[in-house]
Amino acid sequence: MKVADLFKALSYGDLSNSSIAVEATGTIKEEYHPQIIQFANDALLRIYSHFMLLRKSVFIVQDKDVHLYPLRPGEPFIEDLDFEGDVIRIHGVYNAFGQPLPLDDTRNPKSMSTPQDHVLYIPEPEHGCRLEIEYQARHPILDPKDFDQKIEIPVGLEEALKAYIAHRVFAGINTPEAIQNSTA
Repeated sequence: MKVADLFKALSYGDLSNSSIAVEATGTIKEEYHPQIIQFANDALLRIYSHFMLLRKSVFIVQDKDVHLYPLRPGEPFIEDLDFEGDVIRIHGVYNAFGQPLPLDDTRNPKSMSTPQDHVLYIPEPEHGCRLEIEYQARHPILDPKDFDQKIEIPVGLEEALKAYIAHRVFAGINTPEAIQNSTA
């Protein structure tokens, strides 16, 4: 599905009885594009947080004096210059040979842990050693001006995306009818 397809589906469907949609043409009024895209980005974050839809990895190099490794762009220990910081949750850590290392194992004193979803804690860092961090990634942020941008979700979740957007649109309108529509 592309952004243009989403606008068309919303116009003919969930938002057809609102002033935002131009039903006859299958479009959304231009002044509402940023708002709809913001709601879509919010929905995609929720969907991608709930389901493992995109798995990525990033390489870090340990420093003997550093125990906390927040996975954010620009951090000096991150090797990948194209790293976007799109981490939802860390799922695995691997050594230079691709072998899994203990993560969030409270019974293992050498286990690494995740004090926050995007932060890796290494109890005994080995200076210069490279690790691969596997993580659940978020959907790329949608741009309200790019109608050809792909929305990467399974077909079965497209209805959830559209329903969430419609809910947010109608929840923001303070009339009894709109409030009822937002909960339907």
